[in-house]
Amino acid sequence: MEDLRRLYRQSLQPRIAALEGARAGIRAGQPEALASAGRIAHALRGSGATYGFPEITEAARRLEESDGPEAAAALDDLVAVLHRVAAGGTGESLWILLVEPDPDLARRLQEKLAAPGRDLQVAATAAEAERVLEEQAIALILMNLRLPDTDGRNLLLRLRERPRTATLPLLVYADRADATVKAECFALGADDVIDRPGEGDLLAASVSARLQRAAEMAQVSRIDPLTGLPNRAAFRDAFDRAWATALRVRFPIALAVIDLDHFKAVNDTGGHATGDEALRRAATVIARGLRTTDLVARWGGDEFAALFVNAPLDGAALALERVRQTMQAEPVAAPDGRTFPVTLTAGLVRVGDSDTLESAFARADRLLYAGKSAGRNRIVSERDTAAPARPKILVVENDAEIGRLLRTQLESEGFEVVYHRDGRAALEASWSLEAALVILDRDLPGMDGLDLIAQLRRQVAYARVPIVMLTALGNEKAVVQGFALGADDYLVKPFSPPELLARIQRLLKRI
Repeated sequence: MEDLRRLYRQSLQPRIAALEGARAGIRAGQPEALASAGRIAHALRGSGATYGFPEITEAARRLEESDGPEAAAALDDLVAVLHRVAAGGTGESLWILLVEPDPDLARRLQEKLAAPGRDLQVAATAAEAERVLEEQAIALILMNLRLPDTDGRNLLLRLRERPRTATLPLLVYADRADATVKAECFALGADDVIDRPGEGDLLAASVSARLQRAAEMAQVSRIDPLTGLPNRAAFRDAFDRAWATALRVRFPIALAVIDLDHFKAVNDTGGHATGDEALRRAATVIARGLRTTDLVARWGGDEFAALFVNAPLDGAALALERVRQTMQAEPVAAPDGRTFPVTLTAGLVRVGDSDTLESAFARADRLLYAGKSAGRNRIVSERDTAAPARPKILVVENDAEIGRLLRTQLESEGFEVVYHRDGRAALEASWSLEAALVILDRDLPGMDGLDLIAQLRRQVAYARVPIVMLTALGNEKAVVQGFALGADDYLVKPFSPPELLARIQRLLKRI
């Protein structure tokens, strides 16, 4: 959210200037000036509180609802509030990348574009610009088309082909660019093409407008609307930047996958409003429990991801333990007054030099499953001396080849597989087996798969254990019967192993 607040602060500069112009017009007796101020106030009223500045919304409301002498006073108040907010940013600045080989022009543009909470990173070449983009979170790119190591249009094309910079606001400029060059730049993805950059005023106005639009787009595309946390796409970008910087300056990174325990039961019993409140509260507790240099995002459903930058694994584990204790201490209140205890389980790993987000996440996910199997409400780190038991999956499949395939796939994902080909033998084994999930065939010797589902559901230990049924194509009747008896999901043979693994992960995170 702080990134969005910084973006929003940047957008205030042209609005302050416009309101100050309207104020001068009101004093000069220009009737249209008050209407202009009212329109700007209306826009600010709708956006201020959204970005965490309710004082802007309130001051804009007073102006919009005022007339005569009261309007002039309300306008003064609004301008004062906007100045305070624009100057009051703390922490990291919003960065603009200026790609300009001429140091004198770069200095003049820096002066024109200066604003509270805004910094410019200057790159003299395309190669230097690409290096900066790998390591620095950039909000907007401003570049000269004439670069010493390549035509700026080549750089523009490369940037628009990369996911990380495909939608970043990108403005280009050149002295006396003809209509053909401008048309090509727009076709390649430039947001604006500006003549005579040395004059600066038009460039500064375009930069402020693009930053405002970026803030509005980020609110929609990079923020989870329920929790207000960054979403998966924003987390991926942050991970890539942190990983690139860590490789260069050699500091540690840790990653955690966090999942709420028994969330489905909270949702089913307390209703979706209670489930939403549990997610909002978890987001608040996790975000407050981490440092400002760390990042927590909603990954999806009741799952969160946390990135610990320049933090040893033990320090990250301590922070997560404090978060776990806070969650455990305060139940979630339902709209009808009932309360529900909500706890969390997390898997925590150190991100290695050869890791990708996917590989680190998969390792943390396996530790999360292990924590769930060990009783939930715990933090499991790969540095723990006593590694928790691997989650057990009971596989009951008469076809030996399919059974071998299931064992290979599941064991490679960190599960312990208990395999039986006979339904009755599997039932007998279940009495002493604490399985996290069951996969069974419809047609089994000894006991039919449907009968086995019914028998398992009669056991207290298997009342909530997910069951996946394997069935032949076209056997819809068996699928319906299986769901009626308590199956949670089904797959038709032949099945895709990645699809099976995805369904297993989804089911395990629901329990």
